[in-house]
Amino acid sequence: MAATAPRIHIKGTRDGLVFYFDPTCSIDELLSTLSYRLEEGLDRLAGRGGPTPVVLHFGSRYVPEDVLRAILAEFERRPSLAVREVVRDVYLKEEVEAMLRRARTHTEVGIIRSGELVESEGDILILGDVNPGGVVRAGGNIFVFGQLAGCAYAGVGGRHRLIVAHDMRATHLSIADVHAEDVPPAYYGRGAFVRLEDGALTFHPLTALRTLDVSSTA
Repeated sequence: MAATAPRIHIKGTRDGLVFYFDPTCSIDELLSTLSYRLEEGLDRLAGRGGPTPVVLHFGSRYVPEDVLRAILAEFERRPSLAVREVVRDVYLKEEVEAMLRRARTHTEVGIIRSGELVESEGDILILGDVNPGGVVRAGGNIFVFGQLAGCAYAGVGGRHRLIVAHDMRATHLSIADVHAEDVPPAYYGRGAFVRLEDGALTFHPLTALRTLDVSSTA
């Protein structure tokens, strides 16, 4: 191969190898350089007690899925190496759209009546009451500026989030698929919030929100 600026930097770490790919070279250069570097001597790792873990780091480079599959195939042909992680500092359009949906706050003004469902991938703000039989389901946090007497499911998809109500009377609560069927008497009918701690839902007075870093529930 002609002497050019290296297109792939390989760094050894305590946990294995990290491949850094030049974000400025062409796809053809990237693939040919990878094949060359792998044939150059990395197969000497074979027979050292199992495959060496590999991280592929593309930085700011956009890598089409078909190119990524071709790169992974190069490693799959070499049993001495095993790709454990792919790091990309750019996101696909679909990933960005999903993050924006989760970041949005959906606001409802009025009463959520029995049989009604309010749902969002992000936070939900209810300016009103949630009657018994009403359901609020959010990928993010739930804030009810009124009476929460129905069901509230926050952090759908496994994220640690909050359920906050100015009048907590919920019949069913859930955060990240951890459930509570009732509200403790000390918090029933009062301003309170619920969070997930040590695998269980815990209740706190609204005043405790002043000292809570909400971002820590991410």
